[in-house]
Amino acid sequence: MRCLAVFLVAFMLTGCASSRRAELTPPPVRLSEVNRALEGHRANVVYADGREPVRGFVRIGAEETTVVERSGENHRVPTADILRVELDASLTPAQGAGNGALYGAIPGLLMAGAGGISLATTNCDWCFAEAYMIAGGGAVAVLGAVVGTGAGALGATTREMVPVYEAPVTRYPDAALELLTAEPLAEPSPTATTAPEAAALER
Repeated sequence: MRCLAVFLVAFMLTGCASSRRAELTPPPVRLSEVNRALEGHRANVVYADGREPVRGFVRIGAEETTVVERSGENHRVPTADILRVELDASLTPAQGAGNGALYGAIPGLLMAGAGGISLATTNCDWCFAEAYMIAGGGAVAVLGAVVGTGAGALGATTREMVPVYEAPVTRYPDAALELLTAEPLAEPSPTATTAPEAAALER
């Protein structure tokens, strides 16, 4: 019974844990890697000034960021205005239920498999312990799949946002280099004259 209790706890924990996707590992260290992670996925753009976040397809540049919303509306905002960009790393309820069922059944299947191996390698007429492990493992697998399905579906209802980009943009070497090598705006010459002034001087 003690072994059975251990397996029950195990599949409950694995069923709950399976309702989450793995975070981005390793996290992007270059702006080009950030944009590859964002490609094809809608993301949340959180602004540094606290204005309402927007959601859409995002491409981040060293100076300017483009956001295409679901409506097709295209926004261009200074990258310096963005605090972070997040991806939704949560599973759908169906994905959570499927993963929960799979992970919940694993402990019971392992228990039944161990019993089967022991039965095949033991020379005995009445192998009650092995038979108990096989039958108990099968029961645990079924129960684990049922509980794991519910736990996984319930866990998937909680949204989990994973930051993909975080300010400042200069933390990413390729963006910092682009800003560093960008041509500065030409400053007016102190000796430059306007067209009317030049005409007056000619007179």
